[in-house]
Amino acid sequence: MSLMLNKILSAAFMFLVIIGVLWVGSQLKLKAKQGTDLEHITACGRTGGQWQEKYKECVGDVRDMCQTYGGKWNDCASSCRHNTPGVFCLTQCVPLCAF
Repeated sequence: MSLMLNKILSAAFMFLVIIGVLWVGSQLKLKAKQGTDLEHITACGRTGGQWQEKYKECVGDVRDMCQTYGGKWNDCASSCRHNTPGVFCLTQCVPLCAF
């Protein structure tokens, strides 16, 4: 009985260790992503852009910053790009960097 109990406890312990390692890994990945967002926000403001948190965009003439931080540059995004379809909007170009 004692040998079987030891095997069960050992297997349970290993299971908990594996779960712990997976959880820690997911938390580190989350922290890395949050750090990247903070870098984008800081760089956006430093270069004169306006950060749009909901859309992860830096609006303004920030082409160099966009290339440096690996964003997707758009010279002429629609000013209506986030509006509900069917709502009247005067379309004009908005330069932005999307992350």
